[in-house]
Amino acid sequence: MANKKILQDENSYGKPRPWRQKKLENLRYAEYLSILLYKKAHKVQGCADVLRFRKLPDGSTKLYQTWFCKSRLCPLCNWRRSLKNS
Repeated sequence: MANKKILQDENSYGKPRPWRQKKLENLRYAEYLSILLYKKAHKVQGCADVLRFRKLPDGSTKLYQTWFCKSRLCPLCNWRRSLKNS
């Protein structure tokens, strides 16, 4: 069996980004939406399920492609929006 390496997305200061923590918060939010019978619960649950990273020439990795739900209260979307705006 081949050795698998777990990739981590890091910011410009070398600190790993908390994708797992944000996804767990997102799933909790999707569960609340499904309890309330909102139609967008399925869309929110699938937010950022697939993360594709590219290896840069300097050896670091950068998020290349993903699909977000764009919900105003989604923890993942809010986090990415705040990173983009800052």
